[in-house]
Amino acid sequence: NMDTICENSQVDTSFTLFGRTFEIPAFAAPVGAMRLHYGDKYDDLAYNDILVRACANAGILAFTGDGTDPKVVEGAAEALKANGGCGVPTIK
Repeated sequence: NMDTICENSQVDTSFTLFGRTFEIPAFAAPVGAMRLHYGDKYDDLAYNDILVRACANAGILAFTGDGTDPKVVEGAAEALKANGGCGVPTIK
């Protein structure tokens, strides 16, 4: 017999943040300077757009990256708006 500290029951990892309920406590971290760090396939604008959409579809929040170009933050805000505000703009 295994000695446990709680009863064997269904685990609930859901929680509420910013008035939304999430099933799992996982978020996508803010990443910037995509081309510098990861190559030419995606720039910051495209990455934030894909990230926010994918996270919204998965039911988690995206923390968007920023950059030296103000268009990156503006693009992230547009991506958040298009996906029901499912994310947090990050400025470092």
